[in-house]
Amino acid sequence: MTGFSRDDEVIFDFIEVIPGSQGGGQLNPANVKVLDRVLAVLDGSTIAPDKSNSSNIPRVSLLTILDSRLTGPTEPPILGSIPGDVFPVGSNPPQVDGIPRTRPAIPPFIEVLESGTPDLSVSDPAFEWAVETHSAMVIRGELHQGILEASAPLVSLFQSTMMTTGDFANVQGSGTSGSAQLLASLQQSNVLQGAVLLNNSQLQVGGHLFNFLNGATGQLIGNLTALANDSVLSVNGALLAVGLNSSFSLSGGSLVAFGFGTNNVNVTGTSGACAGCTLSTTVPNLSGVPVLLHPSATVSVGNGFVPYAGVGQGTIGGVDFNNTVTVSPGAAVLQVDQGGTLVLNP
Repeated sequence: MTGFSRDDEVIFDFIEVIPGSQGGGQLNPANVKVLDRVLAVLDGSTIAPDKSNSSNIPRVSLLTILDSRLTGPTEPPILGSIPGDVFPVGSNPPQVDGIPRTRPAIPPFIEVLESGTPDLSVSDPAFEWAVETHSAMVIRGELHQGILEASAPLVSLFQSTMMTTGDFANVQGSGTSGSAQLLASLQQSNVLQGAVLLNNSQLQVGGHLFNFLNGATGQLIGNLTALANDSVLSVNGALLAVGLNSSFSLSGGSLVAFGFGTNNVNVTGTSGACAGCTLSTTVPNLSGVPVLLHPSATVSVGNGFVPYAGVGQGTIGGVDFNNTVTVSPGAAVLQVDQGGTLVLNP
């Protein structure tokens, strides 16, 4: 496991995409495209930092991109295209465009399957986190652009648990607009999807869910988050924070999209400074969603934008749903700092 430092902060990387050297002090940014997941935590496996020294628990990012570009899968992996790929004997692999695939859908960057104890309360002594980390993803643009491109969820949890002590996704530039970028265009089809996808799972975030800083840019087509089948998302910060001179745009989706079952999103605090900001619940077309807003920030919400799709209680086709978003007093679902720009369109 390696790491990088910035502003006296050291973050260790489980997986990293970083520049090489051209010699003479010149960096050669990496440009990587992956055909499948970069990380899978499967069948009761766990990832956790070494806690043997309680005063020096390492801060770990599962995936770090520094001054480089990482492009995710754009189609379901073709069976046999990746060494070691196999399909269970006696089973027929899914077909997409008439070609056998390892799975029917585009895989996420990080996938956690059937690990942890998602059906237990966090307060239960038998509860276990499958993944414990400081951040799921860190994208940095310091000397070159740091870019992540996705066509599927960034992180997907199925019957699993995960927690971060800091921001779930932290995107930080060098001060120049676009120096760090997160670009995601989710292929929705008929399946509930989000940049963060929870299916019968629990995710606890110690900071912001997504945090864009210092000239970083985010563009998302699709839902920011999606929850189904008795999932819980708890965030001790904003679902989305747009920092100094940074920007984020979302279209074709919602901040939260719910499916069937009893699903809960809890926003319990606003992590991080936002000097001079005030809490507002009167942003036009945002249905009273609380936003921590700087006077110089720009927030544009298109007519018809639905912040929480599927919220409430009811029955569709004989299947029940009971979905809630709970925001603690004084907390903000969105945070837009000085010079930040947030655009939300249906």
